[in-house]
Amino acid sequence: MSSRHNNDDLRVDSDLYTRAVNFLQRKRNPRGKRFRTRARPTEAGKDSASIVDWLLVAWSIACVGIVAFPLGILSGCMGAVPFLRRQGQRSTIASCLRVVIPEAGRLWVFQWIDGWVTVNQIAERLPKKNDRTTPQQRALSEALYYAWKLGSAGILPSLITGRGLIESGKSSIKLVQHHFAEVASLRAGYSALCWIIGIAAYATPYPQPYR
Repeated sequence: MSSRHNNDDLRVDSDLYTRAVNFLQRKRNPRGKRFRTRARPTEAGKDSASIVDWLLVAWSIACVGIVAFPLGILSGCMGAVPFLRRQGQRSTIASCLRVVIPEAGRLWVFQWIDGWVTVNQIAERLPKKNDRTTPQQRALSEALYYAWKLGSAGILPSLITGRGLIESGKSSIKLVQHHFAEVASLRAGYSALCWIIGIAAYATPYPQPYR
């Protein structure tokens, strides 16, 4: 008899416990919705995501490098114009190319580096969702970007004359030190035009296709 009473008590206790748990669950979730837990990323998922990120970075660098070669040639041709005119020669396309082509490798490397810096800065300026960048970080990024642009202002003309990258960098810094006002004013005007064109292109709505 005692064992039966004990078994009945255990059943009653278990029934009460089950009812209490169900009652609490209904109180917490009265509409009967199932609780959903966010799936935590696994180590394999993190590794695959990091690999994809690195592949995208490598692809971006390669794209900038491909575009940098013709831009380096064209920029070098523009820089060769004043040199040819000072020597009393005509600044035709053929004559500019004869000056620039021997230095195409150095011009490509410099344009590649400068293009990557520019692309990164443009990407940083674009609006983002949940952007946590502080104003101090933005100011520092802009200051470093314009410091690079000012400091490298004389590299391209120096490369055209046959100097190396390091020597051209040193001569560019000396140029900025001795002619800071002129270089800064040219850079400010060029930057203002870039901002105007960039904002206009970003704000202009795309034409809707005809249906």
